[in-house]
Amino acid sequence: MRPHLFTTLLLILILPCWVQAANVDLVDKEQINAADEMISQKRTKVRNLLDLSEVDQEKFWKEYGHYEEEMRGSIAEFITLLDKFINNENLTDKEANKLIDDIIEVHKNYLELDGKYIKIFRKMLPRDQLLNLISIMIST
Repeated sequence: MRPHLFTTLLLILILPCWVQAANVDLVDKEQINAADEMISQKRTKVRNLLDLSEVDQEKFWKEYGHYEEEMRGSIAEFITLLDKFINNENLTDKEANKLIDDIIEVHKNYLELDGKYIKIFRKMLPRDQLLNLISIMIST
């Protein structure tokens, strides 16, 4: 879990500078569309990866759809917190620390979401397909 924490902290430190320099508004429709595009690309990778019977496909894609919906919520929450962080230069130390704690908590929830669904997919997929699925789930 430490590599993900490091990635989160790195995003907290670098992303605000990059976003301000690029004059990007994180909560506009383009960003939400980008999140949806990421989810769509991930789905395409998963679809190309799996070799399931029709019965197994129906069960798998139903659960994967639930995963995507929950993931979409986590992404939206993360974007909202980053927006607060980026657009408020006058945060007190206490407010900034609270915001950082909230960002870490959302990231932790995202990892728990992956874990929750990996346990579900473990019951549906052969080991090799599960390992490939996990690599896609955690790579983005």
